[in-house]
Amino acid sequence: MAEIRRVDYANTDYEKSIKYFKRAIKSYELSETKGIENYLFCLINISYCYRKSGFFHVKSIHLDSARFYLRKYIDLVEKSDIKDKYGKLDGAYGNLGWQLFAEGKAKEGIYEVQRSKDYLDSMYSNLLEKKALEINNSYENKLKNQRIEYLNSENEQIRKNFFLTRIILLIIFLLLVILTLAFFRFRQKNRLLKKQQQEIIQIKDQLEVLLREIHHRIKNNLQVISSFLGIQKRNPNTLDTEVILSQCQDRIQTISLMHEQLYSQKEFEYIAIKFYLKKIIKNHIDTSFEAQNIDVNDKIENHSIDFERGLSLGIILNELLVNAAKYAFVDKRKGSISIVFKKKPSGFLFEVSDNGIGFPDNFAEENSNQSGIGYQIIWAMVNKLNGAMDFKSHKGAIISISFPY
Repeated sequence: MAEIRRVDYANTDYEKSIKYFKRAIKSYELSETKGIENYLFCLINISYCYRKSGFFHVKSIHLDSARFYLRKYIDLVEKSDIKDKYGKLDGAYGNLGWQLFAEGKAKEGIYEVQRSKDYLDSMYSNLLEKKALEINNSYENKLKNQRIEYLNSENEQIRKNFFLTRIILLIIFLLLVILTLAFFRFRQKNRLLKKQQQEIIQIKDQLEVLLREIHHRIKNNLQVISSFLGIQKRNPNTLDTEVILSQCQDRIQTISLMHEQLYSQKEFEYIAIKFYLKKIIKNHIDTSFEAQNIDVNDKIENHSIDFERGLSLGIILNELLVNAAKYAFVDKRKGSISIVFKKKPSGFLFEVSDNGIGFPDNFAEENSNQSGIGYQIIWAMVNKLNGAMDFKSHKGAIISISFPY
């Protein structure tokens, strides 16, 4: 079993190696002839395989199994008189210390490494004692000078061995430093991963809020359209079906342009009012103003306006442009419309004027039964803005709307 395992071990198939080692260990424990060297070989290497498998696959139970077999190996070596006992214990305690370091148990790892060093020192002490005994038995009758020379030579070798030991310990220390740095780097990556996960969760929550806001706005816009239709339905004056549908189409297009403007920018709470109003103007130019020979001049300052107020301004502008095209220029004469939007100390001013025939003397004001559908909608939007509206006739019609910031 141990020999079969060598092939899997060479291919780093640790799980399969563990399987064969377990069978080899069980065979040894059931065997009457005890081959302790093979048994120790299986114990130390199954511990190694568990350790490697545990680190690569993050299976803590494998790391526990690794320590179990390694300590079993140590106990068996300490109770036996096998060859190179101290060397085996030195290596076993060293491996145990490395594993504890890799698991983040630095204090326990240092303790096991120190025990490894103690066995290493004991091994060298035994070697020295054996060498001294051999020298005493072999050269007892030689001259004192020869014995001193020989001992000096041996002492030099001992110094070299201790120097080598220091080099090994230095290498171990450097490896420990590298492992510690790797461990902290691993922890740093984990923190970064957790931070990224939290950011993803925050983005998900923001998207959910945004989706709810979009649905809410769509619902409100549908209610606005429903209100338009309700006003149209209550109008005592009957209009041609085609005209009614055209007016509804313009109002829905105005709302659609707001959403188009909103989704073309990064900010979802506020819009650049200049670009939105210009789109409404262009829509009327493309559909009717060119055919009617009407010019449009605008002096619109660019300010950020929240969604609801921006939509109210768009609806007002649409209704005013429709009314100007319909009533201001009789006999299809050429005309012009001026649009102003600017910021004043007291609030915003929105003004639409034309050089048409102006308002009639009995022009209806707010909530009058004589007011047309368009002006009913305009008054509703002005109230929504908490604003005020003023009508003047001076070389045409002038509608001024002021509202607070």
